[in-house]
Amino acid sequence: MIDVLMLAQNDWANTGWRFSECIKLLGLNIEFYKKNAHKFEYPTQGETLLCDKSKNSRIKKAASEAKVIHFIASKFIKTGVNLNNKKIIVQHGGSRYRKTFKKLNALFNPIVDYSIIQMPELTLLGAKNPVYISFPVDTSFIKPDYKRRADKILIGHYPSSPAIKGTNGILKVINELSNDLEVKDKFKYIGVNETTIKNDYVSWQENLKRMSECDIVIDACNLTQDKYQYGEWGNSAMEAAALGKISITHSLLVNDVYNKVYGKCKLCIANNLIELKNALKHFILMEDKELLKIRQDTRDWLVRNHSFQATANRLKSEVYGKIFDL
Repeated sequence: MIDVLMLAQNDWANTGWRFSECIKLLGLNIEFYKKNAHKFEYPTQGETLLCDKSKNSRIKKAASEAKVIHFIASKFIKTGVNLNNKKIIVQHGGSRYRKTFKKLNALFNPIVDYSIIQMPELTLLGAKNPVYISFPVDTSFIKPDYKRRADKILIGHYPSSPAIKGTNGILKVINELSNDLEVKDKFKYIGVNETTIKNDYVSWQENLKRMSECDIVIDACNLTQDKYQYGEWGNSAMEAAALGKISITHSLLVNDVYNKVYGKCKLCIANNLIELKNALKHFILMEDKELLKIRQDTRDWLVRNHSFQATANRLKSEVYGKIFDL
């Protein structure tokens, strides 16, 4: 018997798979299928079943059995069954919902019981029964790496989308610090640059490896995406934290949304280039012992709030515990 059927077209950043693992920790039987494999070559992904029309009967059978249909990445997937007697969950988490939320609300709000929202600013866009649950991180797989590999502070920036992450501005700040007499001899930048960024494709595991070599990882510094409010962190910021790095990112709603739900955030928030430059200088000039303490605290915070078990607990209290007798 299937308790939950999770469906996606594209499981961006392998988010659906990670949530499915959290749901398994609740003792629920869940099956997760998607249409497209991910180009970042995650070692374990949801099964790519939806692209094979000959297997649609398997989806229909699973949907018929399941009490809950859980749609990932704001995408409605036809199952061939009547959804009126099902509990329906939709998960909104990125660009698709940010840019077309009115259309997607019109589609999903009439049918869903809960809307799981992964990013703070998306909680304000009118989804039905929104529940803010941030990205879970596989902290059993991603181990902390506190090793210092150089006398200088090593700084990295490895954007999945340079335009969205504000890479041009970030590189400008790095260049300014490279000419700052107070810090220029105390750090080394090992991230992408104007030349390498054009061909910067690596697998997810390779990206973890290069972030693990850093002391500080800059995720993003950009408050808009096209004309839409953006300015909230993604998976890379959380994975850097799991690695035990100083993780610098942006957030407009860290106080109004995140801190009210999870408590004090341990990511370093820099919402403009001046704040980013000041934060980097602060860490570059910091004593090694103090820097290590912050890195350890960052990892501890990540495990406490965003590990699979922590996310499972929140899924239970806010969504699945209200559907099943858990």
